[in-house]
Amino acid sequence: MKPSIALIRLGSMGDVVQTMAVLNLFRKILPLCHITWFVESGWAELLEGHPQLDEVVVIPRKKWQKNLLCLRYAVSTCREIKHFYQKIQAKRFHYLFDFHGNLRSGILAGLVPCSRKIGLAPPLSREGSHLFLTDSISLSPWLHKTDRAWKLVETYFGISHSPVEPPLFPSFVKEEKRVRAWLQKLPNAKKILVVHPGVSRAYQIKRWPFSFYQKVLEKVLEFPDLLVLLSYGPGEEQEVRKLSQAIYHPRLVPLDWVFSIGEMVALFRRVDFFLGSDTGPLHLADALGVQTLGLYGPKNPLTYRPYFKGQWIQADQPSCIPCGHKSCKFNQIPSPCMEGITPEQVLQGIEKFFTLKEALPKKSLL
Repeated sequence: MKPSIALIRLGSMGDVVQTMAVLNLFRKILPLCHITWFVESGWAELLEGHPQLDEVVVIPRKKWQKNLLCLRYAVSTCREIKHFYQKIQAKRFHYLFDFHGNLRSGILAGLVPCSRKIGLAPPLSREGSHLFLTDSISLSPWLHKTDRAWKLVETYFGISHSPVEPPLFPSFVKEEKRVRAWLQKLPNAKKILVVHPGVSRAYQIKRWPFSFYQKVLEKVLEFPDLLVLLSYGPGEEQEVRKLSQAIYHPRLVPLDWVFSIGEMVALFRRVDFFLGSDTGPLHLADALGVQTLGLYGPKNPLTYRPYFKGQWIQADQPSCIPCGHKSCKFNQIPSPCMEGITPEQVLQGIEKFFTLKEALPKKSLL
């Protein structure tokens, strides 16, 4: 009988991407195992059709929360939740790994039938999630999140350290065609740089000032044969287009629409450089082999930096960094720690990369 493994990493984009590399390890140590990944619906696109996964269980948590508060949908939502519970109760796993480590993932781990439930011990697990496990493993809090997931599996199975390899991704055939067709309409260029100025609503503290992005872009566009794409997420389009209009350059192009996860993967497979704050798209680009430059304030780069090919910059002041908080004690957005990163520092990082890459041929858009 093939070993059956359940993995829990419910979100978000960056956290799922930084955990996906562990699939390489599972396929090395248990090549015939059946792997199921539990993920929330917003990030399921990263995993559905993944070549190393046998099943993806999608949890529409936000939809359930919204519908339970509406009398019209509450009864049908309760039935849907009951059906989901019955579905997972019908499954049987040999091992369960909780890479998420909070109360939500702990409750889910408690509901999934499995003899060995493995996860992180406090303080890396939060909200009592370790109480739902059979095995809680203590690791250094300074480990990068990718190393943390990798080391958790290695420690449990008692195997020696093996090098971490970048994760694989689904093929995204339709998205590849759509993005390729869009890129072919753009100005010809030898190199492509993606700038992602936005951050999630929950982490506005990570925002780097748009005026700083403008200064960097004005200088970067002096590079010959360089195409700069401005990417954005839901609700960020208006600000990004204002930034584009303030500079107005034929080789500065905002995305025509909010790209889906699959479209972002297709785009990042064709670009040379990515600039942005500590966000999901930064880690997605890094995992796809793009040279990245991450801008860090409240989060510790030792744990959250781009793992594979990335550089990062963090200001020296104020003394409270990295605080790890979602709000700034100075009650200021952009926060002082993000304002402490100067446009000159960012330009140095970009110029260093493109100076080294001057002799490279044009990256194919096909």
